[in-house]
Amino acid sequence: SSVQFNLSWKWPFCKQLCTYCSFNKYARSIDKNTEEKIAQCLTKEAETLISLSGTSRVFSIYFGGGTPSLAHPHTIASVLEGIHRVAHVSSDCEITLEANPSSAECERLQGFKAAGVNRLSLGVQALDNSVLSWFNRDHTVAEALKTIEEAKRLFPGRFNTDLMFGRPGHTVQQWRDELEKVIQICDDHISLYELTVEGGTELKRQVEAKEVSLPDSDMMADLYQLAVEVLENHGLKRYEVSNFARPGAESQHNGRYWRGKEFIGIGPGMIRSFSLSHTLSFSLSLPFCLFVTLLSESLSLSLPVSLPPYLSCCFSLSLSPSLP
Repeated sequence: SSVQFNLSWKWPFCKQLCTYCSFNKYARSIDKNTEEKIAQCLTKEAETLISLSGTSRVFSIYFGGGTPSLAHPHTIASVLEGIHRVAHVSSDCEITLEANPSSAECERLQGFKAAGVNRLSLGVQALDNSVLSWFNRDHTVAEALKTIEEAKRLFPGRFNTDLMFGRPGHTVQQWRDELEKVIQICDDHISLYELTVEGGTELKRQVEAKEVSLPDSDMMADLYQLAVEVLENHGLKRYEVSNFARPGAESQHNGRYWRGKEFIGIGPGMIRSFSLSHTLSFSLSLPFCLFVTLLSESLSLSLPVSLPPYLSCCFSLSLSPSLP
């Protein structure tokens, strides 16, 4: 088939759990042998689903998590090799990897580039060490700044910086100062996310125990509107509700996802959908040990479940000619 699809590949492990994160993830370290086995399982799942999809042209690849930058660059390279075996991956395919800006992961960026990654998404989240500590992030501001400089050297014009707003006590002036600082050091893309209370998180426990309180909706709106004004005044256009970029620096992967294009999700908790002769979709929310066991036994997991329309994704977009 000539239909293209996006491929999202989830590495589900984190060094530690962030205060606010409700993603399907596992805070544990794994040895080299276990990492290789898990990579083989996820690669097998990718090969199976690509075959079942009826299409074999990959538009973009996204390594998310969890924390995929904890994986060894060789693991990322082997996964990409597996995808190349069963699908056509064009030479200009956007291949993004999410990375934490810690010192250890900064040292791996060159290896990830050699493995085939050509775009980074850096989870900076804040430029305040006290906030990073409360978020339970495993990096400091100094490490984030160093990683940004290394990303600019290795992936010029090809990485985005993530920030979060609306934390307890967050003021308009603090947010303005932080935005002005990150604009001076970042590249051509910034993603902004409102801190929200999600079930099963440490943040939800703290809010329910009245240990912390988040800004009210009016303050959240003020913080967001300020960000829009500051970023657009510096040439970063809002092309989606949370994403700002200079022309040509938009995320191609996310742009197609928001438009409801065909995609395949690989890994625990991921979903996938194809608008072809059939629709294949299911969510893996199994305990990860069971997930690994099933895939290691080469079982083909597939359930005929359709996804709902992507109305919320479409409503969040600001149409951009740079996005296909």
